[in-house]
Amino acid sequence: IAPARRWPWIAGAVALLFVLGVGLRLRARRAVRVETARVTIVESHGGEPAYVPVLSGSGYVVSAERYVAIGVRVPGRIERYFVEEGDRVAKGDPLVQIDAREYQATVARVEALVAQAQATATLKAKQLVRARALARQGIISREELDVRVADVAASTAVADQARAELTQAQVALEYTVLRAPTAGVILAKLKEVGEIAVPGGFSGSGDLIRIANLTDLRGQVDITEGEIAKIRMHQRADVLPDAYPDKRYHA
Repeated sequence: IAPARRWPWIAGAVALLFVLGVGLRLRARRAVRVETARVTIVESHGGEPAYVPVLSGSGYVVSAERYVAIGVRVPGRIERYFVEEGDRVAKGDPLVQIDAREYQATVARVEALVAQAQATATLKAKQLVRARALARQGIISREELDVRVADVAASTAVADQARAELTQAQVALEYTVLRAPTAGVILAKLKEVGEIAVPGGFSGSGDLIRIANLTDLRGQVDITEGEIAKIRMHQRADVLPDAYPDKRYHA
């Protein structure tokens, strides 16, 4: 082909290539159609959804209030336990019996003092009635009458003090039986029968029993700082006890 005739062919080929290139670029810019599929949760053997765990860890199961340490309020020898470790108790149930003979004797002694003080107060009150009659007749002086009045007040105060001591002795006697302050499960017995129990002490040395309320249990698990983003409030968790690996508890 002559050079003068080649230029139209070359120009046409260039134009055709340009049109094809623009068409391919426009087609590439259009959205590509894709197929969508719904994801379903597969049922496990137990009939519950099989979840994929996002975080696993180990820790301890604790009660919401940890535990309650119960100690004596009066000193004495441990006579018997009413419960064993693992027993469930209700509020007010007896737990431990302290030797109560000394406290029973104290109650009996103070009861006698109350009776004596009350008898004296009654006698002084009767003497005052007679003294007032004699004072109106002028047989005794006003000063002696005042003495009778003071005797009645003093004897009444002694009787009141004796009754207060009796109440205190009865409370001490009641404290010889330790009772559960709340419902729960006995975790541990810290002393043996025959040992001397005393109130107070350092580091809970006076405690006899530990009890926990297991109606609200919580798992305490330590995680790394990098895993905090995986945790959110009200997220489902499953607890598998080491002692019972076949049991699963929802949390």
